[in-house]
Amino acid sequence: MENLLKKVKDDWNSISYEVCIFLYLFLRFIVIMPTKMRSWVSTYYACNYSYGFIPRGFIGSVFNIVSKGNISSLNAHSFVFLATFILILLASILFGKLIRSIRKGPKRNMVIFLVIIYLFMPFSICYLFDKTNFGRMDLYLYIITFIQILIIYKKPTLGKMMMCMALSVVGVMIHEAYALYIFPILFVILMYVLYKNEFNKKLIVGMIFLLTAILISTIYFNFFVTTTMEDPNEFVNTLRETTDLKINDYCIKYQYYMHTAEEQKGYFVDRLIKYNVFGLICTMILLLPINMYIYKVLKEAFSKYSKTKFGYVLILMQLAVVVYIPLFACTSDWGRWLVAAYNYLVALLIIILIQNDRIVFKELIRVNKFIDKRLSKNINKFALFISIILIYSSFGVFQTAGITNIFFAFGNYIDKLI
Repeated sequence: MENLLKKVKDDWNSISYEVCIFLYLFLRFIVIMPTKMRSWVSTYYACNYSYGFIPRGFIGSVFNIVSKGNISSLNAHSFVFLATFILILLASILFGKLIRSIRKGPKRNMVIFLVIIYLFMPFSICYLFDKTNFGRMDLYLYIITFIQILIIYKKPTLGKMMMCMALSVVGVMIHEAYALYIFPILFVILMYVLYKNEFNKKLIVGMIFLLTAILISTIYFNFFVTTTMEDPNEFVNTLRETTDLKINDYCIKYQYYMHTAEEQKGYFVDRLIKYNVFGLICTMILLLPINMYIYKVLKEAFSKYSKTKFGYVLILMQLAVVVYIPLFACTSDWGRWLVAAYNYLVALLIIILIQNDRIVFKELIRVNKFIDKRLSKNINKFALFISIILIYSSFGVFQTAGITNIFFAFGNYIDKLI
């Protein structure tokens, strides 16, 4: 009996973090899961390669095969539900492994604290659970990225790099902006893998092949593919005949028929100042404590490792943030790109944590001392912690929910007055 209890306890300890993270994410998903997708999102589930080798046609083609040609809203919802379940499972495994990589004690407790904070932040993967982003292509890009990290991080080989290359090409087929959107998160991990393996020649060759494949596929799917349907109205009508999913006319026109910068200019320029820049400023203010923490950790890391091999790797990792600038400037759904940028920074913090956890914990200890001076009782600290979580989790997605809506409503009001 004692042996059985010990085995049960050991088994539980080996999966306890993963199970707790999974339960939180899955319950949160179930609570806020919408009953249907937005028309802009659902449109892509009806688009597949029968209309040409088109951008964002991969998921629609897979869905068409899985559903055996029955492209219904019910099947699409079930398809997205299953994909989200897989994402939650992968995220639970990754964060569980991260926690276990730190030995038991105060340091592991601090990592658990950081994971909890991340899960409640508006830039966590939970942004994919709400009605605005349910079913977006981002879902599949994060699944691919998490799989790549699980493949490559332990015992990397040239073969594993080739697997990551193939998955990255699939990422581009899913969303043509993958290279400038989600790939920087993987890039941080890959650079650290190269560093830890002393820049093994085979891994460098694999990295070159991977980057080349992403570059070629990105250029191809952005500039050299088009639909076989010459008229956008005909395309929309054809799609509506095959499914009860909502088809967004403008989505089809924008994605497959706006070929010049001049055509897209009118759609974006009038939104840039009003929504993107104004929204970014509001978000930076709302996330000021998090921004300050990230800044101090990065500053400490660069200071400590300046003029070292890891320092140079860190600079290369940091340069990847540049790719988010043009995307932020020319997209209307800027919150999604900001989410990706924050997740890229989270990946960077994780690498610094693995390399030298003192740098990450140093700032946490300072914050803890600051709070200790002002809140002596544990109950007050707990209340503060819960308040912070509730405030940040209420923001939801940057440009669509929570307190940011107040800023946009005010901006719209001023715009009408002018």
